[in-house]
Amino acid sequence: MIAVTSFFGSLLILFLLSRMLQREVSSLLFRLFHSEKVVIYSMAFLFLPGTIIHELAHYIMANLLFVRTGEIEFMPKMQGDNIKLGSVSIVKPDPFRYFLIGIAPFLSGIALILITLYYGVRHDVFSNTWLVIALGYLVFQIGNSMFSSKKDMEGAFELFVVALIIAIVAYVSGFRPNLQDVEAFISPQTATFFSQGTMFVLVPIGIDIVLLILAKLFNRR
Repeated sequence: MIAVTSFFGSLLILFLLSRMLQREVSSLLFRLFHSEKVVIYSMAFLFLPGTIIHELAHYIMANLLFVRTGEIEFMPKMQGDNIKLGSVSIVKPDPFRYFLIGIAPFLSGIALILITLYYGVRHDVFSNTWLVIALGYLVFQIGNSMFSSKKDMEGAFELFVVALIIAIVAYVSGFRPNLQDVEAFISPQTATFFSQGTMFVLVPIGIDIVLLILAKLFNRR
């Protein structure tokens, strides 16, 4: 149970750091160039690989669920104080499929990070400096683009309400599993998987922290 909690806790930290990093970098770029357009296109360039992966995850999931898709864009746009780096137009389906489409970048991001770093460990690529840089850049891009936006999560509200009603009914009916019951379903192999996953997620967290510190130092000058 601790391994699972640590894994999802590290993802929460990565989510918060990615949002902070984007704000600090965009603020630094605006201080340097004093142009909103330059900031937008610079951010688009910096996070383009991650944006492509993010939008393709939406697009592929929608097609797998037989949801009609429209235009896919990788050009940035301003939405209030935030920069929207890309988008995919879809015909809004039922809440369940809409939710799955919304979280597709998150699910694919976790899978890609684990696969990338697992491949690196198994094939001992960490002895090659250039491969380490390439893997670090790839994990950084995925880790900072896999989280869903408010728009992506519009379909989550209905499912949350349904899940809450089911939970309340189950609780009233006497179904109250304790922690030991939950841990019984987690095998040693599953715990090991989540423990290793936590270590892998620490890579983009570490990169984000370093870049965030550097951006804050430059912004204070």
